[in-house]
Amino acid sequence: EILLVDDHSTDGSSEICQRWAEEHSLVRRVPGTNRGANGGRWLGIQAAAGDFVLCSDADDLAHPQLVEMLYRAVCTTGLPCACCRYDTFTGTALPDPEYTGPAAEAWRDTQPRHALLHDKRVDWGLWNKLYLRDLLTQDAFETGVTYNEDLLTNWILLGRVPGMAFVDFAGYHYRQHSASISRRALSQKQLDDQMAVACRIESEAAATPLEKSAGAFRYEKLLYLYSLILRQRDRSPFAETARTYRERIRRDFSAMRSNPFLSSSMKAAALASGWFSGPYGFFCRHFLEKR
Repeated sequence: EILLVDDHSTDGSSEICQRWAEEHSLVRRVPGTNRGANGGRWLGIQAAAGDFVLCSDADDLAHPQLVEMLYRAVCTTGLPCACCRYDTFTGTALPDPEYTGPAAEAWRDTQPRHALLHDKRVDWGLWNKLYLRDLLTQDAFETGVTYNEDLLTNWILLGRVPGMAFVDFAGYHYRQHSASISRRALSQKQLDDQMAVACRIESEAAATPLEKSAGAFRYEKLLYLYSLILRQRDRSPFAETARTYRERIRRDFSAMRSNPFLSSSMKAAALASGWFSGPYGFFCRHFLEKR
């Protein structure tokens, strides 16, 4: 089945969803109440009748064999979820070569959560992953954050599974455009939400085999958010937050120097941003502004 969650779109999507539901027996329109990305996803999950669920964002494209490929992966590995690679595109659709392999890998124990934090093939999105429906609960989707909500949801869900199947094939096409939520002007909520998610992950990983992995991730997020502020032409609205971030970067640097999951480039960025923020800010504004 294909569930189209109509979350009060104002661009004519509602009429398109209704028409598709009337013309195709596998399509159902699910009315929403403007609850945002994860709220809309939860509405769709509640309406789902199948044993497995895959979420897709409204502006992206999927490989014709995406569901088949991921479902085959969970069947062959016996694991309750599966993930594939993704690629990005702008404007026009990408060609879809037939999927002929390789076979799915079985990632077990803490490997899926570690990969979520550090393996860019996995990404934080929900859209390149197939999940057993019974794993999906309201608390995992309605987490109270708007930014990095998919990262937090996946962190919660992957903590409930014995492992995840991974297929090394780009089955999902992620559209890049300036109107997407992730590319909107910087706001304090964007900073607060992302930092809160990273800190929660670090807290929940404390005293577990993922402790250093999560600690490195939180520090990388701190460096990234500080660089976002430095990229702004007018940084005055975030001056206090910037001071706090810089203090944390300096405070935690000695501990992070020996963290095996923090790359050399991140350690260099920490040195530059913590002790040479003037030149580093110039670099961010002129070379990282659009990244």
